[in-house]
Amino acid sequence: MNPADNGEVTFTNTSNDATSYAWDFGDASGTSTDTSPVYTFASTGVYDVELTSTNIECGDDITVIQVSVTVNTLGIDNSELDELNIHPNPFNDNVFINLPNGFDSQNLKVNLYDLSGRVISTQPRIYNNEIELNNLNMLATGTYLLKIED
Repeated sequence: MNPADNGEVTFTNTSNDATSYAWDFGDASGTSTDTSPVYTFASTGVYDVELTSTNIECGDDITVIQVSVTVNTLGIDNSELDELNIHPNPFNDNVFINLPNGFDSQNLKVNLYDLSGRVISTQPRIYNNEIELNNLNMLATGTYLLKIED
């Protein structure tokens, strides 16, 4: 088995001499009769996955394993975030955000918030895969949140 951040798990069946298989993925909805199925869990959690291996001559053999699954809630593959670059840090006047390849920078919405949730008007410039926030030297020293939507 190999749980991934998108909830997808590949199960490897190591049973011998079975003629049929019944998988119950422990999430109250998923089952399979494949030998070694790939299953996508809908939410993060720990699941008891049960495999019933059947041999007509020998009967059933039941194996239960516990699987810890993480479902990525960011909407993008976390490996894409490795390419995200925000600089300089700390900043004085301008902040540059280099986006991962594949983002359509023409349709991006960029908002900068203070910690009280108030939108800070910055009028970002967006070109190619880079966002530039200007005139930030007027902001008070502190922590700010940046929201980028496509």
